[in-house]
Amino acid sequence: MILFSNRVTVFLERYRPLQWLVSLTRAAKQRRRRPQRWSEKTSQLNLIGYCLGRPDKRGLWFKVADKLRVGEIVDDIIFIRRVSLKKLNKEKEKEDDSTLLSFIFNGLKEAAQDLKGLLKDKDDGFKKKMKEVCNCRGERVIMRLKEKIKDKPGPNNNNNNGGDDKGERSKEALDQKQKGKEKFGVILDSVENRDFDESLLLWHIATDLCLLKDQLGEPTENTPQMQSIGETLSEYMLYLLIKQPEMLSATAGIGLLRFRDTCAEARRFFGSMDAWIRDHNDAREMLLGVNTSEKPSVVKGDRSKSVLFDAVILAKALRELNEELMWDVVTRVWREMLTYAAGKCRGSTHVRQLSRGGELITLVWFLMAHMGLGDMYQIQEGDAKAKLIVHDQ
Repeated sequence: MILFSNRVTVFLERYRPLQWLVSLTRAAKQRRRRPQRWSEKTSQLNLIGYCLGRPDKRGLWFKVADKLRVGEIVDDIIFIRRVSLKKLNKEKEKEDDSTLLSFIFNGLKEAAQDLKGLLKDKDDGFKKKMKEVCNCRGERVIMRLKEKIKDKPGPNNNNNNGGDDKGERSKEALDQKQKGKEKFGVILDSVENRDFDESLLLWHIATDLCLLKDQLGEPTENTPQMQSIGETLSEYMLYLLIKQPEMLSATAGIGLLRFRDTCAEARRFFGSMDAWIRDHNDAREMLLGVNTSEKPSVVKGDRSKSVLFDAVILAKALRELNEELMWDVVTRVWREMLTYAAGKCRGSTHVRQLSRGGELITLVWFLMAHMGLGDMYQIQEGDAKAKLIVHDQ
């Protein structure tokens, strides 16, 4: 109720004749259960799941919904999930802080520490480093892991050929080195030379395909945790792109058009099979089984904005890494994408979200502001105060 809001309390405290109402509202607040300001949940949308669940518009329920002009509402009910960021610790029988929130916080803390050494220098070095940190949407992570990505040995590299010719072994080593360069190039190109919405869709589909459990090697202890973080961030970012586009308006470009074209191509691909595939793992296997020797742009031309098979190429490159490194790359790239989007979103848009309960991306924006990251602060010469920018730009 408005009567119990903080704004009303401040208003009443300013006017002496109405101050008796302050104690009344405070007493009522204590007896009334206070609702959570933020549900501590994120909305999730999965592109492949959406395409599998709605192959066409001829289904009875979808047809009725479209006639009644509530098709989008029905889609939201069926395809959007809500995932809690709090996990019940069964051993301690209490709720612990979400691993995802800790993962995001640690990434921002690491970025702030990188800038700490330059903070006292009022030269262009600090500004350049700040711009680099805030404008990265995966490149920084991939460049840091460059040698690991390129030098990861293939599954058959450890074979001892004993009597093989030395020249043949040398040629094999050169081939592996070349493959490593190509793999690194594919991964870097997915974030460096693309629009943000295109990179987001590429990594969303690639992350989904990386979840197919047929990886070589045993998973590490942290693998399930990293998979969960990667999947949650991937599906949350797609939800923002499609359902909350105002949060990504400064970076989204033609994201909705790309999403629709990608869904259309996925439905055509799945629909071309003898029977419609409804199992998610079967769909992943079929996509990963596609021959991607030809560039997708050559096959589909320039009219379609679909990124489906570009994402398959990216997924194949990621899956050539060992599982631990693969998920390290995936989760760190998503963290950079989230912080990049949070910093680019207008402050007024974040503030408006608070009245609706808030979003994870808004929480990230506040954390960035608290740590002095991003360009949301306006500092003038001779002014000791920094003003937080929340107006429309």
